[in-house]
Amino acid sequence: MSNNFTDVFKATLADIKATAAKNGVSLKALCKRAGVSRATPDRWLAKPPNTIALMDKLQKAADGTDPAPAADRAPADGAQSE
Repeated sequence: MSNNFTDVFKATLADIKATAAKNGVSLKALCKRAGVSRATPDRWLAKPPNTIALMDKLQKAADGTDPAPAADRAPADGAQSE
């Protein structure tokens, strides 16, 4: 599965914009209601916030697609090492 937090984030932002448009709310008005700059959604599309990138890294480390060094891996039985 190629979906990661960044893909989900961008899709959610697109859904928010589409819902606002469907309800007759401009992006400028939507941003004002939310208390964010009008440029914020555009910046987020160009470069998602750092927290999203960090979540992607954590997810990849957790699901094994970005392998950790052997010393960082938990034992196969799930026991935690000190």
